[in-house]
Amino acid sequence: MFWVSPDRRIAFFNASCEKLTGWPADEVVGQLCEYVADQRTGSLEALAASLCPPAEAFAGQIVSVPALIACRTGDPQSRSLSFIPLLEEDGAVAGILGVAAAPVPAAKLAETAPAHELHAELAELRVAMARRFGTQSLVCRSEGMLRVAGQLAIARGTRAAVLIWGEKGVGKEHVARAIHYESEWRTRAFVPLDCQALSSLELEQAMGRLFGPSGDEEFFDSPTALRAGTIFLIHAEHLSRDVQKTVVDGFRAPSAERSALRLIASTTVEPSALEADERLRPDFYHLMTHLCIAVPPLRRRMEDVRYLAQHLLEELNRGESRQFNGFGDDVWDKFAEYNWPRNVDELLAVIREARAACNEPLIRAKDLPFRFRTGLDAQSLGPVIRPPIAPLEIFLAQSEKEQIERALKECRHNKTKAAHLLGVPRARMYRRMELLGIPDEPESA
Repeated sequence: MFWVSPDRRIAFFNASCEKLTGWPADEVVGQLCEYVADQRTGSLEALAASLCPPAEAFAGQIVSVPALIACRTGDPQSRSLSFIPLLEEDGAVAGILGVAAAPVPAAKLAETAPAHELHAELAELRVAMARRFGTQSLVCRSEGMLRVAGQLAIARGTRAAVLIWGEKGVGKEHVARAIHYESEWRTRAFVPLDCQALSSLELEQAMGRLFGPSGDEEFFDSPTALRAGTIFLIHAEHLSRDVQKTVVDGFRAPSAERSALRLIASTTVEPSALEADERLRPDFYHLMTHLCIAVPPLRRRMEDVRYLAQHLLEELNRGESRQFNGFGDDVWDKFAEYNWPRNVDELLAVIREARAACNEPLIRAKDLPFRFRTGLDAQSLGPVIRPPIAPLEIFLAQSEKEQIERALKECRHNKTKAAHLLGVPRARMYRRMELLGIPDEPESA
């Protein structure tokens, strides 16, 4: 058993919890609980997160959920957690008693609220990713992203340069940071340089500091800052040829310090198209394409959306007083219908805005931002259907026929007046009527 105070801090942790988790009570007590699926072994924050009561418990409801409890060493432990709020005389929650019991039988899983079940599934998925690929940084089940996870594992174990490509917003920088912070370069700095936003002069100066005689010590103002480890070139296709040469010369220089630097680049252009682009020097292209990782767009990995959305929402819980459990079923219906043109960046923006608008533990469709709902409506209309282009002679004949018919109708089929209105001789109008199949009706009164 354990006790969580109204401010979400663990206030009691009994001997059985110590035995289960491997953590002594004096280190656990005082830890802040946040509703996040964090299963890092040896992390007190992960342990506290795995014991965090859902929002309903803080509202006075008794709640039972499946959970993976993070441990000091070894694998997390599967348990059923019951949260029993104790109330003051005025009805305020004085604290929550947590009880860890045997895992929930499969037959009772249907009794679990879908949001709580997804929270537990997300925790299990992150553990599975850590076991298979050595990372919890990627949240995915789709084949395309599992391929990325496998390539990420290879990239972590090599010094080879990496090119990450994909549409805007798919998470290329997230993959680059995962490679850096889960490899031997984690003790050094990750240096992102946006080749589209920075001028050639600024990029040249940055490279000079990184590759110059003084190494990269001047790159950071603080004397305690980490030395550069990974140079991440964002939008590498926009790098000028002069700066490309500086990068190539810097990485090919016979220097011990240079060997401690690693190159990762990203682009929205496919590598085969980059190779044919004369803007890139061949030596620069071959330098940065030792290992290429293609990150698929979100619309091609829709089976990841539930887990990714839950993960992003829980990450937004960090450091916030308001904690959200998940999403209502009506939200999943909307998310499944949308094609996410701005990919993961757009998903995060939608969740952030919905979170700000929501006043309940679960985000509902009514909380989704207006721009998302209008975008969904626009997609449901489909593309504008444009009429086919007709041959010019047919178009002109049809147009001429319509004009003559309008003139005749307006003049009550008086041919003389209609010809005058059209600005042509009466005989010519007769010939055109016969050619275009316009009947010669008598003049009406």
